[in-house]
Amino acid sequence: MRGLLVVSFFLVVQCSCSHIFNIQQKKPNAEDLIVKMRRTACYGTCPQYEIHIYNSGFIYYKGIMFVEKKGCFFSYISLNSIEQIKMTLDQINFFQMEDDYLSPITDVPSVILEVSIGDKKHVVKDRLSGPKELKNAHNFIDSIANSVVDWLLCVD
Repeated sequence: MRGLLVVSFFLVVQCSCSHIFNIQQKKPNAEDLIVKMRRTACYGTCPQYEIHIYNSGFIYYKGIMFVEKKGCFFSYISLNSIEQIKMTLDQINFFQMEDDYLSPITDVPSVILEVSIGDKKHVVKDRLSGPKELKNAHNFIDSIANSVVDWLLCVD
C-alpha cells in the first residue's frame, strides 16, 4: 500500500511538472506580436519595463528598474482583452498618429508603443507631449498587464 502511495505521488508530481514545462516551452511566433510597449528611464525613479502582447493571448513582461516585479515573466490574457486592445488602438487612430511626440525636457521618461495588426505596423514614441488618447491607450495596456495574477517566471 505504501509503495502504491509513493508511486502515485511521483506520477502526480511528474504530470504536474511536465504540464508546466510544456507551458514554458511554448514560445509565440514573432509575427504574432501585436503590441510592444516600453517605458524608459528618467533621471529619477520612473518605472522601466516592457510589455509584449501576442495575438494568441501570450503576454510577456520584463521589469527592469523601479518596478514591483523585476525580471522576465509570462502569462496569458483572454482573447477578449486582445480584441479590446485592438479596438482601443483603432478608436484613437493609432496608425495615423505622429511617429514622435518629443519634449525638450530631457528628464522625462518615454513610452515607445509598437503595434502590428495585419499588414499595418506603426511605432510611436511619446516623451511627455503625446495626445491624451495615446496616454489613455498606454494606461489601458498597463491595466491589462496589471490584471494578470498568474505570472510565470521565464526560462532561458
